[in-house]
Amino acid sequence: MKRFIFIVCFFVFATTGYAQQIPVDVVYLKDGSIVQGIIIEQIPDDTLKIRIQGGSVFVFKMEDVLKINRTLKSVQTHGYQIGRKEPVVGCLLSFLVPGAGQLYNEDFGGAGLFFGSFMLSSIVFFSSLEEDVFGWYIPDNNRTTATLGLVGMLTASICSMIDAAITAQDINKQLENRITLLESDEVVLTLNLLPARSDYGAMLSFRF
Repeated sequence: MKRFIFIVCFFVFATTGYAQQIPVDVVYLKDGSIVQGIIIEQIPDDTLKIRIQGGSVFVFKMEDVLKINRTLKSVQTHGYQIGRKEPVVGCLLSFLVPGAGQLYNEDFGGAGLFFGSFMLSSIVFFSSLEEDVFGWYIPDNNRTTATLGLVGMLTASICSMIDAAITAQDINKQLENRITLLESDEVVLTLNLLPARSDYGAMLSFRF
C-alpha cells in the first residue's frame, strides 16, 4: 500500500505542468536589438549587466541602451516547485486519512479539526454497534446515533478533501504573486503580495 501511494505521488509530481508568471527585463538597444533576461547589475551612466535564459551574461554600455522595460512572461513549468502544493495530492491524502491533506499543506489547525471530527464521529458510530452470535449489528434504538456518526465521518472526509485542494490552489496563487525586485549572485530581493483581511499587503524577503 505504501509503495502504491509513493508511485502515485511521484507520478503526479513528475507529470504535472503549470503556468507561472515570471518577471522579465526587456532591454532595447539603439542598434535595434532587443535583449530579454534579468538585470543583475546596473551602474547609472556606465554599464548594464543582464543574464539571459541559459545563464549567459551580457554587458552593455548605458550609452547604447535606448530604454528598459519590465514585463511578466507566462511560462509552462514542469516538475516540482519549492513551496508549491499539488491539489490532487492533498485531496488523495485526505481521502486516505482526513486531515492528512491539511498536514501536506502545513495547515496544522485544519488537520487537527478534520482528523478530530472524523475520530469523534467514528467513536459515536462504533459505540452504537452491538454484538451477538451473528456478529455486529445496529439496534433499532441506536439507529439515529449510528446515522449521525456515519454522516459525521463522511462529512469530515469529504470536507477535508475539498479544503485540501482549495488550500493548495491558494498557496500556488500566492507563489505566483511573488515578484523578484533584485537578483544578483549575492542577494535576492523578492516582493510577496499577501492577503491581509479584505486588503492586500506586501512582504519583502532577503536571501544572502
